Amino acid sequence: MDKTISIYWFAILILVAVAIVYMISAFYGAPYDVREIEASLISNRAADCISQKGELNSFLFGENGELAGFNNDFEERCKITLEVENIWTEPQYYIYLGVFRVGDTNRPIYFYETGNLNLIASCEAQQEKEFENLAKCAEKRFYSIHEGEQYLIKILSAVRKTEKNVK
Repeated sequence: MDKTISIYWFAILILVAVAIVYMISAFYGAPYDVREIEASLISNRAADCISQKGELNSFLFGENGELAGFNNDFEERCKITLEVENIWTEPQYYIYLGVFRVGDTNRPIYFYETGNLNLIASCEAQQEKEFENLAKCAEKRFYSIHEGEQYLIKILSAVRKTEKNVK
């Protein structure tokens, strides 16, 4: 009788061990898809850079008081590093910053974009679940003022990195 119970005991132990190994490999075997979070962080960082406490930063305006924006030093001024890995041949990021007058949101008075322009189409198709292998996007809109004038700021950021994050 003890020999029969001993065989079942080892069978149960082996079954539990196999189940634990399977669960661990299933959990850690798939990469984490953090592209949405990364796109959101980029949008938030850009928003913090151009507007603080509800006012547009003064470095966006020229000497004449007109909106001048970035002189191709967006990454340096906002302390955002867009390219950190050398495994891709094309940029894996896209950022669009648009500043609009509150009454006229059809035409930006200033816009800045950098990165891979091909990722814009991915943002438009992102809502459909069948397109998992496209870039993930984050859009942020907020209002800000400068010397009594109100502005609407739209920020769109996209992160591709599908080879690394999607199986």
